[in-house]
Amino acid sequence: MSSIGHHWREAGEHLFVAIVVAAVVVILEQYRLIGWLDSAMLRIAGTARASSQVASGGPAVHDWRLPFVITLTDTMYETDFQQQSPLDRETLARLIEVIASRGPAMLTVDIDLSPGPAGASGNRGQEILDRLLERIARAGTTKLVLATPLPVRSGDLVAIKYKWMLGLCRAGIQFGLSDVLQTQGVVLRVSTNHASLGVVAQQVSGGDRPSTPALCELVADGLERAAFLGREFSVDHALVADDFHRQLPLNADYFAAMESAAMPLDSVADAAGLPPLVGRTVFLGGEYEGRDQFITAFGRQPGVVIHAATFYSGHHPIKGITHAFAVALDVVVGVLCGYLFHWSWQVYNRAARAFEEHRAGPDRWRRYALVRGLLIGNLLLVAILVLVLVKLSAAVFQFSLWVNPGPVIIGVFAKTLIASRAGLHRGPDSHHAQFVGVGRRSHGLPVGVADAALALAIVTWAAILWGH
Repeated sequence: MSSIGHHWREAGEHLFVAIVVAAVVVILEQYRLIGWLDSAMLRIAGTARASSQVASGGPAVHDWRLPFVITLTDTMYETDFQQQSPLDRETLARLIEVIASRGPAMLTVDIDLSPGPAGASGNRGQEILDRLLERIARAGTTKLVLATPLPVRSGDLVAIKYKWMLGLCRAGIQFGLSDVLQTQGVVLRVSTNHASLGVVAQQVSGGDRPSTPALCELVADGLERAAFLGREFSVDHALVADDFHRQLPLNADYFAAMESAAMPLDSVADAAGLPPLVGRTVFLGGEYEGRDQFITAFGRQPGVVIHAATFYSGHHPIKGITHAFAVALDVVVGVLCGYLFHWSWQVYNRAARAFEEHRAGPDRWRRYALVRGLLIGNLLLVAILVLVLVKLSAAVFQFSLWVNPGPVIIGVFAKTLIASRAGLHRGPDSHHAQFVGVGRRSHGLPVGVADAALALAIVTWAAILWGH
């Protein structure tokens, strides 16, 4: 066979294997079996990005672009609210009135402001708070987005909260769910199909309709449609599988710069020190409740910070590469890795064969050390490639582009496993392994007919899943 023909055959074999491996990865992705790998890579990249930005003094984000976060501290909860839940309505009304007087364009409240059961002591001041909210909304200077009432079991209490929410919706106030979506216990992404506070606030601030379902529209359709008010309603706190590929990573710029646009309050009196907030988006919530603390790639954060980060990420999204480009990248890297691992394992296999053939020779220890060194070198090569891929992904993430290295890493491991055994067979007249090149040949074909049929089935399966 000519040298050119040999090279074309070898390239075809590497391309064949790379396409099959990429197809297997597509199948795994479509069945949501490797979402955990994407999350792990995103967590590493997000941490690296935030750390590098903090070390360099933070990203070039102007304060006015950041949502301003006001949090109620443990001290305020213990003094002004006497550790009572629900929070005193009159005290909350005074605080919200001070914030509204600073002229924010929008105020998003991550606190359940709904009334309790009829006659409950916690309802004292509820009328004052409700009239204040309606007055702010109708004034038109500050848009309001409130957290939906926490789900309850009592039918009578559901009716009370429904009536309260219906009245505020008619006044022009929008609502969002306070639930936070997590991936394996870590908050990493923004789901634009989830009507959370941050998503609704981002859409309202841009003049868009709230995300589907629009909660006030559901309330307007009747009590039966407001299922989120009942205890039977549950938001899946694990990542919603059907929505996985439509979710966006949280923008690390916000977490690196958020301290410049945040103010914890130890008392209502401290609100007098708030800066002018004209035109700003403000988030108000608590940091005193342990159940409202979430693990992120940037440390534990209260829920109100997560919603603010969601809002910022909606306006400044991390872009992702298309699925087609990702598959093409898998194939290209797979071919390159095929050549690299083919060469490295070929060197190792030849050294191993030479050691077996001269086991009793005087230089057996040198040959033994060479074989072991080459084996360690091949393993290190895989580790270095994985590290380089992760580092490259983190580097690209600095420019608000997310390239998940997980599928490529799977391909790297698959290629090294294939290359480690490729080209070895036992000849009929020899007990020693002989190197014959990558793949088995049948009737002059690069691979056997059975291999080709299996590969075709895998690629077809992947194409069908992808098309759907």
